Amino acid sequence: MPTSPLSEVLGQRLLQLRNRRELSQGELAARVGSTAATISKYERGVYEPRLEMLGRLAEAFGSTTDFLITGRGPDSEVEAIVPRLEGLPKELRSSVLEFLDRMLKVHEITLQRKPKKRKSPK
Repeated sequence: MPTSPLSEVLGQRLLQLRNRRELSQGELAARVGSTAATISKYERGVYEPRLEMLGRLAEAFGSTTDFLITGRGPDSEVEAIVPRLEGLPKELRSSVLEFLDRMLKVHEITLQRKPKKRKSPK
């Protein structure tokens, strides 16, 4: 059965998300009401999940269907941590956000300081 480019990209994204969360195909299947064999077919691009299943997969990953299909949208890992941050006491949440802000600033400065690659003369 031929695969479509959408099926292949969606399958790769599902595989990456499953691996990031260290889930087996069977564990993911149990979460979404499917079978490991079907999850395998989604990941290989053999089958495309129906809309209802796509929604269940997105929910299982704490993501959105838009992200699963297009790869655009909120990063599911960042999106998943926001509710946990909101559950922290105000003082601790402020400390965590201040730490993250500082880390991002250090990263931005580091990117600015990287030497630009020179083109070699021809």
